[in-house]
This record gives sequence, structure tokens and C-alpha cells, in this order.
Amino acid sequence: MQQIMTEPTDRVVTLIGETIDEVMTQFRQRGLAEAGYVIIGPAVRQQFSRGEESLFAGAALVAATFARRA
Repeated sequence: MQQIMTEPTDRVVTLIGETIDEVMTQFRQRGLAEAGYVIIGPAVRQQFSRGEESLFAGAALVAATFARRA
């Protein structure tokens, strides 16, 4: 998936992937560094759910959160 963010509207973005390399590839492809985003915490493997429903078939994925510098 290649989506270039030319005018980001969100201050905080969380990217998920199977590996940290996949997450960082998304970061580069979306142009987030050029838009002023920096990582704001550790990239950690975690599971996701919505209410009682497991997302991504219960797979633990790497998530990294980035915020735009003020």
C-alpha cells in the first residue's frame, strides 16, 4: 500500500505491520518525516481488538506511534 501524505491532518498516527521494517517502510512511503512526524514511544508487538472482537485474526503486530512536531 503506497499512500503519500502531502497534507497530513492528524497530529498523531499509529502505523502497524508484521515487522518494524514494514512499519518504517510505511513511514517513509507516506512522507511522514518530511511532514514533521517523529516517533513518540517504543515500537511494540501487540494484539488489537474492538470490543469483544479480535482484529487481524488475533495476530500480534508491531505498532509504532508518531506525532507531528509542534
